Amino acid sequence: MTIDFTDIFEQLKSEIVGEVRRNEPMAAHTTWRVGGHAELFILPADSADVGRALQLLAMNSCPWVTFGHGGNLLVRDKGIRGAVIHTQNLDSLAIKNNGQVVAGGGLSLMSLIRQTAQRGLGGIENLVGIPATVGGAIVMNVGAHDQEIGEVVTEITVCTSRGCERLNAATLNFGYRSSSLPHGSLITSATLQLTEADPALLEQNILATLEHRRTSQPDDGYSAGSVFKNPAVKSAWKLIDDAGLRGNRVGGAIVSQKHTNFILNNGKATAEDIEKLIRLVQEAVFEQSGVLLEPEIQVIGERGVR
Repeated sequence: MTIDFTDIFEQLKSEIVGEVRRNEPMAAHTTWRVGGHAELFILPADSADVGRALQLLAMNSCPWVTFGHGGNLLVRDKGIRGAVIHTQNLDSLAIKNNGQVVAGGGLSLMSLIRQTAQRGLGGIENLVGIPATVGGAIVMNVGAHDQEIGEVVTEITVCTSRGCERLNAATLNFGYRSSSLPHGSLITSATLQLTEADPALLEQNILATLEHRRTSQPDDGYSAGSVFKNPAVKSAWKLIDDAGLRGNRVGGAIVSQKHTNFILNNGKATAEDIEKLIRLVQEAVFEQSGVLLEPEIQVIGERGVR
């Protein structure tokens, strides 16, 4: 089926309040700084806009993908033959007296942690420094230092082409770096239950976590965070290091010398370079240890769009 993106673009422009763009370069929206153009790039103003956009895309059989911070994503060089829905405007935050917090799906995780910690609310402070939005963090169930965001989520609001609804956290089946968000859903907000804590102690923990990240993670290239999930047998970085892959490269993509579960773009990498290096690492680790590393990152493009 041939999709008339120009026609969809005009429909979206007339129906939603937010911004709509054509042929948006996705390298500007990913932390790896690679990737081709998206046919349609939508910045909904609010959840109502999300619903309208999803409805129009469904009516036109147009595939779509959600974008937030742009970490943990690799966009192929040929780009996205479909729509990108960017959640940056869904950045609301309401902090209630009982430790309950309602955060927009596009709010940065860093902003959420900073603002709640200042109010003496903890439970997610160890996640500071993870490059994600609230929605993206929930989809991936991000975690660090014995905390996972899924532990504090009580419900989420999602929109689909059929409308918006609230889902209890129990239906999301949070696991290690995973959740079971229904297919074709976009998180517009989430309710979290945090615990009272000393703001000064929270700030101390936040600063210590940020310092640990600064000293243990590479800063000499563009990255998307940890590339592989940690298998039960051994940390991914250790398996990669044991396979002698530290510093290996394909084109401008390099296995970090500082933390081998990071693949860096030295400024000249293509998405194909990075994808080839990911496969090379998987093959070498499997040959050396018998462990098949599972990517934590999502590869999207013509074959990866919803």
